[in-house]
Amino acid sequence: RKNRFIEPHKEVKKVCYVLFVGNRGLCGMYNSAILHFMQELAENDSRECSVIVCGRWGKDVIAKTGLNVIKTFTELKDTPSASEALALSEYLKSMYVTGEADEIHLVYQHYVSALSQKPTDEQLLPVKLEDNCETKDQDLIFAPDAASVLESVVQLYINNKVYSVMLDSRCGEHSSRMTAMTSATDSTSELIDELGLSLNRARQ
Repeated sequence: RKNRFIEPHKEVKKVCYVLFVGNRGLCGMYNSAILHFMQELAENDSRECSVIVCGRWGKDVIAKTGLNVIKTFTELKDTPSASEALALSEYLKSMYVTGEADEIHLVYQHYVSALSQKPTDEQLLPVKLEDNCETKDQDLIFAPDAASVLESVVQLYINNKVYSVMLDSRCGEHSSRMTAMTSATDSTSELIDELGLSLNRARQ
């Protein structure tokens, strides 16, 4: 069925990437890895690219990359809320409907495990339908009508997708920071033991 968030634009000239970074550093390669991934995406995309940054990390670092950053959401909490996700998703939906962007992608570190995150690029808009989603609805009754129900479901999907990615990326950030701090603590303990041994030898 036709829907403004499902129907692709006739020409895809402008692509917007929504880049999710951490709010702070001290989390290993988490931020630098996703930034490098974003740079590769922009370099390999022949279309006009813009970037929306979500997170407080690396404003100066990102500025030096030459990425076309058009907006930054810096007030996102370490534990994202549904209202924060809704504000972001409404902004992205407006960009797509008004033609400010012909495609919108979410770029983030997908949480794989406590020790591993995977840089990921997912298209948010236009919404891609699964190949097997076609159903025969001749015998179904929609209230108030099929188009209104589809509009509500698609908007709910977009909102929840943005919220899911925000939580996913934050989970990866916290896990990466925990791993980095554990590694730093272990290295410090080893260094203290080595220095203690050297001191004892010097005394002798």
